[in-house]
Amino acid sequence: MAIERDPEFIAAQLKLLREMFRLTQENLADLAGVTTRTIEKAESGRHAPSQQTLELIAKAFGMGIDLFRKPSPEEQAQQQDELERAMRTMILVPMSPPTDAGDLTSRLDGISIHRIDLSAVESDAALQLAVMIGDGIRDWVEIWEDISLSERLEAAQSLMNQFQEMEALGYVVHFGRHKVRHTAYQAPTLAATELVMSFRPKSAAKMETHALVTLKDPWETA
Repeated sequence: MAIERDPEFIAAQLKLLREMFRLTQENLADLAGVTTRTIEKAESGRHAPSQQTLELIAKAFGMGIDLFRKPSPEEQAQQQDELERAMRTMILVPMSPPTDAGDLTSRLDGISIHRIDLSAVESDAALQLAVMIGDGIRDWVEIWEDISLSERLEAAQSLMNQFQEMEALGYVVHFGRHKVRHTAYQAPTLAATELVMSFRPKSAAKMETHALVTLKDPWETA
């Protein structure tokens, strides 16, 4: 559904969202799949971004385009509540490819939960390998703390070999990690470290990027 695009409100909303989630203009452009110049123009308040651009940005935050529809006075409190809720359940996670087996070993230490994003993988061969890698990561995470350091290093080297195969198929594996807490537990609070893994097209992948992760009940940012 098309919305009335108020350039000044959209600019203010974008700046507020970036401040809330500690995003740079480059971060937001990367997450939304638009150029940094597009974000700069939108935040100037002099240009109304296209409907498609607003949909891409809203999608990056896991929200609908109504995020950029100027609310009535009666709707302002509800919109503020929704943004505050999003801030508790969304986190910007730094992502980068592991450099070697030793680096991967340290990234897997202390992981309690994990999520794997296969959405960018298109070819059947790459998807099959990505699923195999994802299954392997899940299996290793379950026993990681129970095996010796030498076994961890051997496992990490095997995974790195698969990552190289994945790169040959046109995709780079990125890892990130962050802290979460379980809101159903009051005392003591249950905290955990979540692993985030994604597969990005090699042609568009950057060495260091970010993922905006949406947490589901009962998890919130720690």
